[in-house]
Amino acid sequence: MKFLIVLSLASVCLGHYTEKQLEKMAAVSGVCAVELKVTIDKEFVERAKSGGELFPDVQMSKNFIACFLTKNDILTPEGDFVRAKFVEFFADGHNEATVEDIYNKCSTVEGATREDKAYAFHNCYFELKH
Repeated sequence: MKFLIVLSLASVCLGHYTEKQLEKMAAVSGVCAVELKVTIDKEFVERAKSGGELFPDVQMSKNFIACFLTKNDILTPEGDFVRAKFVEFFADGHNEATVEDIYNKCSTVEGATREDKAYAFHNCYFELKH
């Protein structure tokens, strides 16, 4: 069930993704949900579809996003973004120049913690993606 919810979230909220990307999103989201002891359920999907917080607790949203980016090697433990990993993941099936442009604009975000930076990066990504 969690797998289907994550796939629905990715396909509806995040735009067009390849099967490979969706599978990785589902797997990593599942790992982060277990680590953070949160549930990826219908309400989670609805909040994501509306552009709202992933979770009612903003800090949990930040933690989840940081976990997701870290598990995908896009965010280092030190809070730095990894261009090659971002482009490798998101360029699959998409225009690489557009993906690079998004990375260039979003990787300059700041935050007091790595979770704050991940959250700001995520928000920037969605603003540019939509």
